[in-house]
Formats: sequence, structure tokens, C-alpha cells
Amino acid sequence: MSSKNMITSAGSVSPFASFIVARLAGRLTKIAEIENAVLEVIKPVRGWVDSKKLTIKANSNLLKASAFHLIERRQVNWAGGNRVEDELNHFFAVFLVEDYVALYVSDSDLKSTVHEALMLDEIPPLKPVDEAVLINAYIDGKSLRTLWLGGIHRNVSVKPNSKVLSGESLGDAIDTFGDNTFIAGAVRSNIAGVSLKRSGVWFGPKKNWSDFSDAAYGLLTTLNASDQQKPKSTSVHAGLASSAPDFSQVGRAYLIEWADPETIKGRTKGKRIVELRDTYEMKLTSTQPLAKDVQVEVTATATGTSQVFDLALGMKNRKVTFKASPRQVSSEFIDWIAGVEHDAEVMRLLYDCGHSVVCATLCLPAVVHRKFGIEFLDFAPNGFNYNVKMEKPPGAPPPLDNIYDLSDVSLFKWVAKEGLGLMKLEQPTPGCCWLYCDDRSKEVADFIHVYKPASGTPKVSIIHVKGANNDSLTRLISPGAYELVTAQAIKNLKRISAGSIVESIKSVLIASTNRVWDEAWRVGLRSNGSAKTDFDNALSSIKQDCDYQVVIVQPHALKSKFNPTGKPTIGELQLHTLLLGAEALAHSVSAEFRVISDNR
Repeated sequence: MSSKNMITSAGSVSPFASFIVARLAGRLTKIAEIENAVLEVIKPVRGWVDSKKLTIKANSNLLKASAFHLIERRQVNWAGGNRVEDELNHFFAVFLVEDYVALYVSDSDLKSTVHEALMLDEIPPLKPVDEAVLINAYIDGKSLRTLWLGGIHRNVSVKPNSKVLSGESLGDAIDTFGDNTFIAGAVRSNIAGVSLKRSGVWFGPKKNWSDFSDAAYGLLTTLNASDQQKPKSTSVHAGLASSAPDFSQVGRAYLIEWADPETIKGRTKGKRIVELRDTYEMKLTSTQPLAKDVQVEVTATATGTSQVFDLALGMKNRKVTFKASPRQVSSEFIDWIAGVEHDAEVMRLLYDCGHSVVCATLCLPAVVHRKFGIEFLDFAPNGFNYNVKMEKPPGAPPPLDNIYDLSDVSLFKWVAKEGLGLMKLEQPTPGCCWLYCDDRSKEVADFIHVYKPASGTPKVSIIHVKGANNDSLTRLISPGAYELVTAQAIKNLKRISAGSIVESIKSVLIASTNRVWDEAWRVGLRSNGSAKTDFDNALSSIKQDCDYQVVIVQPHALKSKFNPTGKPTIGELQLHTLLLGAEALAHSVSAEFRVISDNR
């Protein structure tokens, strides 16, 4: 296309008012420097087919503006090895008022390129706008109409990885417990839409250039005014997670994984994550160089070759950065280093203390300042030390009969021998009370305890057992140690709500052998067929008139570590909030929710 077919004036264009916003890195920056820097970032490898700077109608306000019509030839995605190109027309505009700049890029791929370059400080005249300024300008005190939320919790079946909430005013619709591990990536208020993680603001379609430039002017004057108020909060709502300003309170990391490409904005970035995920597997080693940093063992899936890297975390413009070492690596790991160092959004990193790195942001869930009543019981009775890290007797499958031997030190044995009495649950008795171990894939729970008296209300206790992350008597409180087991408990609470829990137990009982006991613990006790038959009959007779409780046995938290100085730690608040959320669900289905930990 020749320049004679190009637009020469911006007067008749009517773009959708969606802007990337930035702050000047220096006060004397000219608009020509900005447009040249951005044009250099988005310029195709083979250059533009044609480009034209447009004539702009003068305005009476302080707005400085420029606009361009750009033409690019781009290889289409669907052509495979064939050489097929589209000719694409792009519109690019720059607006400047005092210390703030608004950029408009019509093409989504080019817009993503600008965003990434801005976050990586690759556009020298510009810095991304601080989230606190955007929140102060367009979210605080406004009606929240739409929230795009990303999960900062571990991947569990009872919570989505991301979700969108819409309504007339969502302030009262946010669930203090259910939504506290979601962070807002974007928000639409009754005034404007704000992309917090991509330094963007949008208003909607405009009829002409005059309305479009007026929207840009209003945006930039609002940002300048908001900045002068020195805003500090990065919280969109008290019930949602927020971004943390630094790593000062971060502790031990326990999980590293690739981000879910379905939750990432941008087709190119999602494709990059899929490629990295298919090429490399990652796991944390037991070594942690510094409190915030991690050591990662990376395996190339094609060859099975592994190498260990130290991954140092930094922060720039509220965005987390990764730096991998050593630098001398075999060629098969170069793409892994390039991928994680170029954009931290490709990975998720979760810490014991409750912090997580998600969407290249150091996140902290919202907390409730109220204690959950953890029950601290004895895991070293009469000098016999149970191994708080060992859930079940070692073996594949676990030899369940071993829990009735003197030598076993697993938590399964603790439940059968010590735990029932300490938890004030009835001892197994023929025809009246049964303990059933359901340890297997697709289990309902580790143990199911059923008490069915001759008269009165039956009681079903669903018991989940989880080993502590370590057995040190100086181990710290860890919300992460309770995350998965609490999710399993919540799944059962939802089954109770749906009235399907007894049927779920019966369906797995059919294939069970040597898993039901109707006698109290003694050396050499074995399961028998009549116990299973009686247990099955008892389950069949249970109707709606039944009391339920869901019990978590997880001895990671030590009683001595709770509130030792009078002020709860972040980890303690996070753990209480996690468990209070499950308790609230239990109360909604008239069930009891209990958590058992270590009294030392």
C-alpha cells in the first residue's frame, strides 16, 4: 500500500479509548522522544511497509498529542510452512500532560509488546504507573462493577484458578473467606476500567478524535492529581489479596510451578508458557539460598537431563524479576533461563508464610483478625515419639495392618491408638462403632469413624491425616502445610451439603478388604469380614438425622509458636483465616470442623 492510501489526519478516527499509561522518567522529556522510543519497540523486524504521522487538530487544553498510521506485513499463524502474509493497518497515538503519558496501540500483539517493554524498563523515557495511583484515581470509593481475579493459592479442586465477578456494586458481594486468596488483575468501576498489572485504563468506544483525545486528557489530569495525593494502598477491597511492597517478611518457599496459560492475558504469552511447560519440569530442592530466593532442579523432558539453578528474586516497578545462576549451562537449558528471566509471569512461587508470586507480583492474601480454635494434642505420649512427617506405614500399597504393631510410628497408628481417645471419639465396638481406613486414590478421607448407638443420633467423623512438613521442634507456622488437606476437607463438607457423603463412602467400601475395625486398638488386631458387613449395614440405615464432623490431623503447627510475643505473625493470621473459611462452610451445613495439631 502506498502512502497516498493512508490517512493523513486524525480528525475523523474513532478508536476505542483504551490506554497504556506511564509516568515520565524525567520531567523534561519531550513527546517526540516518547513516540520515537515506542515506535522503535513495536517496529517489525522488516520495518513498516509504510508509516505516516497524522495531522492533529489543535486543542485549547494542556494536552500534547501525536498520532501515526502504520502498515505492517505479518506472517499469519495458520499457514504452517507456507509463506502467507496479512497486511495490517495500525493506529498509534501518544498523549502527554505534565508527568503522565497515555499510549494507544490498536493491535493487541503490539500493545502486549509495549506493555512488556514498559515493565522491563526498555522504554527509557517512561515508567509504569504505580498501582496505588490507579486505585486512588479510579477504584477507591467507586462502585465496583466487574472484577477479573487471579488465584494466588495452590491449585486445588475446590477453588478455581481465576474467576470474573460482575454486578452493579460488588463491595458487599466479595466473600471474606472464599475470595481472600484472589487478587484483582483488572477492575471496572462505574468510572473506568483499570488493568492493574498492565498499567492500563479504558473507557469504551468514542465517536470521534475530539472525544477520544478528551478522554486521554481527562485520564492524564486525573493521574497527575492522584499522584500528588501520595496514595499508598494497593488493596482493591479489604476482602481480596493485595500486592506486597518488598520481600522483608517472606519465608521458606514450598512450591514452584508454571502459570496456567488459560489465566494469562495475551495469546503470545500463553503460548510461551505452554512451550516452557512442555519442555521443562521444575521442583524446589531442600536448599534455600536466601529467605526470598529458591533453588530449583530443572529437568529437560526430552532428554531427562537435570540441572540445579539458584533463582534470585528482585522487584522493579512492583514487578517481581528472576535471575538464574549459574550462567554456564548446557544449551538445552538456555530457553528455560531466557523464559523465566524475560517475564516472571510464566511461573508461580508459593511460600509457607502465605506470600506467593503470581502474575509477577508478590501477593499476600487478605486475613481475618480472629483466631480459629486449633486443638493441640499429644504426639509423643508416654515418651513414644510418633513421626509427625510420616502419614502412614511405609510401603506401596501401605501395609495397614502395621498400625496395630508396636514398632509403627506413623500418624495412621496415632489416630487408631491415641487419637480417637484424645479427640474424644468413641472406641470401635462390635455392632456400634467402626473405624474404616479409606487410604487410596479417589479416597473420601484417610479414616471414617462411624458411631451408631442403639438409640440416639448417629455420628460420622471424616478424618484427614497429613504429615508435617518437617519434624523440627523449631518449625514455624505454615499456612501452606494446611492448604491441600483443608481443600480435601472442604470437598467433603460440600458432599455433606449435597447429601452424598454416605453414598460416596459406600461406593468405595465395596472394593475394600481388611480396612474396617470394630475393636479398640491392640497389638495384632486385624480387620474382619463381619466388621465390614456390619459397617455397610450401619451406613445403609443412616438417613438425614445424623451428626457430621470433619477432622484434620496435621501436626505441623506447634502450640509454642502461636502468638509467643502477643502479636500474631503473618503466617499465623493466614492459617487462622484459611481454617476459619472451612469452619464457616461447616457451619452452613450444620457440621463440626476440627483441626488437630501438636501441643509441644
